[in-house]
Amino acid sequence: MQRCAVVPARPLTFRDGIGTGVAVLATAAACYLATATIELRQMYAQFGDVALPVTTRLVQHPVWLYGVPLALIAAIVVGHVWRPRHALIAIAALAIAVDVFWYVAAWAPIYDLAGMIR
Repeated sequence: MQRCAVVPARPLTFRDGIGTGVAVLATAAACYLATATIELRQMYAQFGDVALPVTTRLVQHPVWLYGVPLALIAAIVVGHVWRPRHALIAIAALAIAVDVFWYVAAWAPIYDLAGMIR
């Protein structure tokens, strides 16, 4: 019987470390946004029958609230296990983009209301 040789993973580089650090911080921010969005959802429910923007409804959905942080954590783990080139930098950039979208979408109704205060 012939055994399959295991290919050693490439060593992590400084760039991978920067990508990991930024991705972990952005994932922590996504976890904070999940808890803050739950509180915002309760506040928006007290507004009554107000038509919320589509993006706000998207980020308030439970699949988004729990799925996005879990997907980011899984991506970081997979990036460390398989170690493809530039994957951790790409995960960090994606996590930052998701956080910015999430923040803008979750607080959009509040910014719309703030413009109506006189």
